[in-house]
Amino acid sequence: MLRDFLTNDCTEFIARYRSMITPHQPATEDQLLHGVSLFLDQLVHTLRSVQPEYAFGSDAYGSRHDAGAVNADIGTPARLHGEDMLGLRFTVDEMVPNYGDLRQVITTLAVECAAPFSVDEFRTLSRCLDDAITHAVTAFSQQHDVVESDRHDAAENKRMDFFFIELRNLLGTAKLAFAA
Repeated sequence: MLRDFLTNDCTEFIARYRSMITPHQPATEDQLLHGVSLFLDQLVHTLRSVQPEYAFGSDAYGSRHDAGAVNADIGTPARLHGEDMLGLRFTVDEMVPNYGDLRQVITTLAVECAAPFSVDEFRTLSRCLDDAITHAVTAFSQQHDVVESDRHDAAENKRMDFFFIELRNLLGTAKLAFAA
């Protein structure tokens, strides 16, 4: 089972993933790996929550996923990870491949260890990664919009301050000219 494999080989995943990523200037490896360990914990939790449905061979997986079970589990840490990546000055282009690297590490290590996991488990892995990417990019974009709006407002305030100072100087000069 994939969840047992993820639980037992977590340190190996982290070591392999660490070798694949290149830390961005202001980020440390620990900051980058914190989101990964949260994701792995949530993935294991999600696999545990949907696992009984696989055993019976029912089609309940699809209806459960559509109801948002996977979204709810993965969404919160992914949103936090997206906001953290913006705080570390990453771009979306730098953040999204990290999730792809994680998928590659999991599948490569599973093949090397001949870990048996079902198609449904792989589908859950893919769905969780897709949902995590979606939530992380959404949070990143929303936070980026807020930061850019604040930056724009600050620039506009500076321009308005400059305008009012110049206007005051011109009015003062006009008053003096009129008085003379």
